[in-house]
Amino acid sequence: AGVHAIGQVVNVRLSTRLSLDRLARALNAVLPDDIAVRDLREVPAEFDARRSAQARTYRYCVWNCPVRSPLQARYTCHWSGPLDDQAMELALRPLIGRHDLAAFSGPIEPKRLAAAEAGTATVRRIESIVWTRQGNLLTMEITADAFLPHLVRNVVGVALRVGSGRMRREEVVELLVSRDRRLGPAPAPASGLCLVGVRYDPAWFGGSACSALSAPTDDKGQTGD
Repeated sequence: AGVHAIGQVVNVRLSTRLSLDRLARALNAVLPDDIAVRDLREVPAEFDARRSAQARTYRYCVWNCPVRSPLQARYTCHWSGPLDDQAMELALRPLIGRHDLAAFSGPIEPKRLAAAEAGTATVRRIESIVWTRQGNLLTMEITADAFLPHLVRNVVGVALRVGSGRMRREEVVELLVSRDRRLGPAPAPASGLCLVGVRYDPAWFGGSACSALSAPTDDKGQTGD
């Protein structure tokens, strides 16, 4: 799908005599080149990587330059025209908090709709949306208690429209209130999206933080994959 993750968490049930370190090395020896196990922890049987999460953080990267970068193409969305960073940040502030985000959601699986309480299937709480720029690289980090299909890409799609002057900030609020995805712009490409961390109660890990839940950085202080 083109989406990346450097803070993905999964849980499995295993019966093995290997230590966690040896098990991690064994797994990495057979996994494909684009997947690596960074950390292993023993957790209670009731732990569920998805349902036990308190919050998740996604990062979306935009290469904002007239000329595309072949080296950045795999992990960014290329936007050649000028962007108003401040306008983009201000436009998304109304999304922070608990809202019905149906207008920013892709299709939801029927089984999830059936399992959700009436009227709450598309309600989420966004904790923060932060934009930063380093030269041509424009980055948005968004943290929420849970996400909807295509939510981040749809949010970025709206921000890019605002930043390029093709959409007014007031229209973002109108879109939010409408709950109608058909009124929104196209989602941003999948290539720029990356899951960078999942937050859990430290009690699941014996009271200590899990190092796999924060993004690693390379020697330049930039997030690697």
